[in-house]
Amino acid sequence: RIEEKSMANTRSHHLTTAQQHVVERMRSGWALSLTITLTGHYWLQQGGPGRGGATEPVHANTANALHKRGVIQPMRHAFPVEEFTLTAAWRKPQQETSDDV
Repeated sequence: RIEEKSMANTRSHHLTTAQQHVVERMRSGWALSLTITLTGHYWLQQGGPGRGGATEPVHANTANALHKRGVIQPMRHAFPVEEFTLTAAWRKPQQETSDDV
């Protein structure tokens, strides 16, 4: 786990603004979901999918990059929606390192 956390600290400096926004929203209780259809799309929803909270679209490239980097992982699959969660190393804000100065 220490290695995973260390890697997360390093990677946090390489997230795009859009990726950082998704991570911040998820840390504050928003859920990232994917509609699994031919025209599938990602979105963030306050409080979780289908709970009536505010929504924001998320570009597929942003979500796919977060998944590829190990920032998010599938949490729940209930057709036609797949919900994602932050991986353990990304659930809390990253500590500043000496490289941040």
